[in-house]
Amino acid sequence: GELSTAEQVVISRAIFVNGLFSLKAIDSVNSFGAYRAEAAYTQSHLAVLFLIDKYGMSVLPTVLSAGSAAGNFWGGMNAALVLSPKEFELAYKIYLNEKYHFVFIFADGYLFWVGIVVLFLVGLIITLKKNKKRREKLERQEEQDDLERQRQKEQTENNKAINEADGRSEENL
Repeated sequence: GELSTAEQVVISRAIFVNGLFSLKAIDSVNSFGAYRAEAAYTQSHLAVLFLIDKYGMSVLPTVLSAGSAAGNFWGGMNAALVLSPKEFELAYKIYLNEKYHFVFIFADGYLFWVGIVVLFLVGLIITLKKNKKRREKLERQEEQDDLERQRQKEQTENNKAINEADGRSEENL
């Protein structure tokens, strides 16, 4: 059957933290804790889906019959698909990585909303820094304008004083 969203999140997290089990290790699922067992069952489910996606539904009875004749599953895989366990494992992990690598970010509501909050905070910090720079620039510009006005006022007063002094000099002549 199809993979549930919860299973997609489990497998995606396992891929993200490099926590995929080898298919041989899944044989020890009875000794796993709850989270590891869930991941192992999900990987098993995906291994079957991978076989169906890659080789079609008819491969399952072929592999199982060959496995029965060989005495084990991997013997059946080798007889039916001409794949060693390592070759199958490699193809399977490539399939998982391509299909489920970042699913958990979007499917897991918690991480999705944390990501949105982080993006909001980054945007807010950037905006506050830009506003601070603008404010500092405007304050410097205002100080320069005040100094320029003060200089012009002093220049005007000096010119007035010079004109008045020149006007008194002409009257004295």
